[in-house]
Amino acid sequence: MSVAETVRKSDTVFEGIYFFGGRKENGELNNKLRYFKPVTVDNKVIHGEFPVLKTSGAGPVGRYGHTMAYLPVNNAILIAGGRNDEMCKTHFTPLLNDLFLFLLDQKIWLNVKYSVKSEKLAHIGNHCMSVVSDGETYEKILIFGGIESNSENATDVSQVQSHLSNKTYIVNVQQRSAGKSFFKDPSTDFDKFGSQNDLPLSSAKRLNSKIFK
Repeated sequence: MSVAETVRKSDTVFEGIYFFGGRKENGELNNKLRYFKPVTVDNKVIHGEFPVLKTSGAGPVGRYGHTMAYLPVNNAILIAGGRNDEMCKTHFTPLLNDLFLFLLDQKIWLNVKYSVKSEKLAHIGNHCMSVVSDGETYEKILIFGGIESNSENATDVSQVQSHLSNKTYIVNVQQRSAGKSFFKDPSTDFDKFGSQNDLPLSSAKRLNSKIFK
């Protein structure tokens, strides 16, 4: 049996445009990942379709005002921050500071954990995010600006204030085994996956905004 024959269909990376989140016409938040596949003839897009995309793992909560970027080294999509008003019930702020990876070859959502000595993103939305990468080994994520709120020490929602941010973060996302899939074994029990050693880690460092003046 050839190597090509041993690769599972779930390992195939679907090329196209990916969408996550947003608000529907009735104001309800969307927590689905959608995939748009353009159909081309002679390098011209004739039409497109939205194939069903089956995913595994606990994905992000519905949100808007978030950022989404492709990480070529990790072969994954990264989602950062955003807004979900339902979060006010437990966090005193609708803004989020989480990071989620969607592995394109395995179709699996992973909640990225911060490394022990890492700074954490502020709760932000409507920010900017860009990826700097050589496509092989080097990859850094830049996150800048947006609307920020700090609720870490708040005991009441009235103590939380939001403001425009000029903070810049450099984020490094590193998988447990760089360049390797998490689930090559079809017998892997996903319910057992999720220990601190298995999840991808990130380190975030806030830059001094004065260097941009």
